[in-house]
Amino acid sequence: FCSNHVSGLDPTIVCLGVPTKIKLRFIGKAELFKNPFLRILVEKGLGCFPIERGTADMNALDKAINIVKDGGVLAIFPEGTRSPDGSLLRFKSGMSLIVQQTKADVLPCNITYMNGKKLRSHVIVNVGELIPFETLGFSDAQSPRELKGATRIIRSAVEQLSMAPKAP
Repeated sequence: FCSNHVSGLDPTIVCLGVPTKIKLRFIGKAELFKNPFLRILVEKGLGCFPIERGTADMNALDKAINIVKDGGVLAIFPEGTRSPDGSLLRFKSGMSLIVQQTKADVLPCNITYMNGKKLRSHVIVNVGELIPFETLGFSDAQSPRELKGATRIIRSAVEQLSMAPKAP
């Protein structure tokens, strides 16, 4: 499950639209786990586990891969941070690496705050068509070019779901 990231509320908003029998697991920045109260909230409440951003955190990637291989649903915000203005940022390739290693399909999603990130802003969550693994261009070569190509395909699918007003 792959979505853009606009607000700290995004994981909760995504969870509200998913049937309760589906347990989403999220990757969250390690800083969230330093505050004991917040750690309980994100770990127990949202099924989140930490990743050290800006590094090749193989422990987090291995955990994510194992969740998917074991039949779990991984929810990821591949921008790696919240967008300050709601525009779609560059996607990190870690998501595509997880997809490549698990041969998982990807469900794109886009969250749009219609009145900005204000209290009581109207929020629209658009979920797209499932992107089959076979259409992402992976081969046995496992090249960086394939990761970038798959990342572009997924980012484009998320972008197409945007409800943001278009510039003239």
